[in-house]
Amino acid sequence: GVRFYALLPIIPTALIALIAYHQSWQRVIALENRQRELTELAATAQLAALRAQMNPHFLFNSLNSIAQLIHVDPDKAEDCVQRLAAIFRYLLRRAEQEFVPLAEELDMAKAYLEIERARFGDRLQVRTHVDPRSLKQLIPNLILQPLVENAVKHGLSRKLGPGTIHIDVRMDGPVLALSVGDDGLGMTDAAL
Repeated sequence: GVRFYALLPIIPTALIALIAYHQSWQRVIALENRQRELTELAATAQLAALRAQMNPHFLFNSLNSIAQLIHVDPDKAEDCVQRLAAIFRYLLRRAEQEFVPLAEELDMAKAYLEIERARFGDRLQVRTHVDPRSLKQLIPNLILQPLVENAVKHGLSRKLGPGTIHIDVRMDGPVLALSVGDDGLGMTDAAL
């Protein structure tokens, strides 16, 4: 009995320490969850900012392509306007989705390339190699179109003669490998 009374003052202290440890551990877990949520939110915000920046740039380039055709080939200009409308319907329909099937992104890129083909004519050629297994894979919304647009704008627009855009998609195990390339002028060593 005397030993019990000697330990009695230690029990509340040990109990308080145990409760404090448990509360601190819960706080650490809550902070880690909050940090993960904020990281995901930041990535989502970066994608949204990229999309917002890309859309006016894309619209400006497409409208310039169509404007060049209005006097030269009104029928082609009208086809391009219809393709541009289809692209914007897609953008509006998929605006809130972070990930979309690759097949839809490829369709949008093809519509954009048709607008550019109306401007460049036979100078612009497109070679596409797509693994059929990849078509249903989800990729970030609007990831392909800016790559294709940059290949046209920076790779082929200043090149004399024909140029080719290459779009290659393959499954490398569970990983989707997507590449966009061109045989344009490339970058100078200084720019690179």
